[in-house]
Amino acid sequence: MAGVTLLTVLTAASAAASAYTSVSAGKARNEAAKFEAEQLRENAEMAKLDAANANLKRLEEFDQIRRTNIAISAANGALPRSSRSFLAIQKRGKDVFLRDKALITLGGKSRVSQLQGSANQTLNTGRQAFRTGITKAAGTLIGGGLDIQEIKDREED
Repeated sequence: MAGVTLLTVLTAASAAASAYTSVSAGKARNEAAKFEAEQLRENAEMAKLDAANANLKRLEEFDQIRRTNIAISAANGALPRSSRSFLAIQKRGKDVFLRDKALITLGGKSRVSQLQGSANQTLNTGRQAFRTGITKAAGTLIGGGLDIQEIKDREED
């Protein structure tokens, strides 16, 4: 029997539908990964801004402390910037500020790097999901072709 039977048509349709589903699922996971990676990149940009804002806030705090020290020194009759103790206090404040600024900057860079790394990993996962979908589809179509050949071989016997 050389004709196409209902069973071969159904087997071919099933293989095609399954292959289409595999490719679609892989494509959907890839698109979701792209969206998630974009969100992570936006979060990385926000982390940069957060670090910059934290540094600005710390600078404002340092400046307020510096001005307060000058005002207290002047109120006590000492000339600011003339006594060693005043200069030592100012230097210590500046040192603390610079250390804090470095820590804030480092923390911000670390967070940005982490988020960018996660974005890249997410993109790679999405690409891999898409490739897996295509591979599954190819396997399904090959398997469907083999099933059809088996059906035809049985029908010829």
